[in-house]
Amino acid sequence: MSERKSGTITSAQQKSLTVNKTTETAMNFEGQTALITGAGRGIGKTIALRLARSGADIVLADMSPDVAEVRGEVEALGRKCITHCGCNQ
Repeated sequence: MSERKSGTITSAQQKSLTVNKTTETAMNFEGQTALITGAGRGIGKTIALRLARSGADIVLADMSPDVAEVRGEVEALGRKCITHCGCNQ
């Protein structure tokens, strides 16, 4: 087996990078509003932040007060954000 030099990437890695870059540029939600449930953590949070980076304004809904932290992250990206927390506070 030949060793690769540090900092070089394989053709499979290059293909993956190309696909990811294409997906990111293809997602343009400028002028759209997205409603995300379960947005306080995990997959919901990841989706909310990805859509915000793609130009969407965001409505977050969750049973956890963690949704307030996500709101701050969305607003830091320059997007409008409304939250609804179904928690008992």
